[in-house]
Amino acid sequence: MNGDFRYVGPDDCGKSVYVSTAPGGMLEAVADKSDVLSAHALSAVVRAVLDSEEPATDEELAAFVPQLADALEAVVDVAGRLL
Repeated sequence: MNGDFRYVGPDDCGKSVYVSTAPGGMLEAVADKSDVLSAHALSAVVRAVLDSEEPATDEELAAFVPQLADALEAVVDVAGRLL
């Protein structure tokens, strides 16, 4: 195990589930899918904000930067493992 815990989604009670994944294992694949789906959802929210009729303020847009950076890092990590 690599010692890093990765989010894989909520359980039946809505609690967040984190797992320690082994390289190439099933749990890593589940965590990778969760990372990609989360990044996709975040990008849809940001796109909706950017495409809205009322322009977002710089402060509102800046609030997305840390989450976008985290999502990009996660997706790049997934892509790096799959190449």
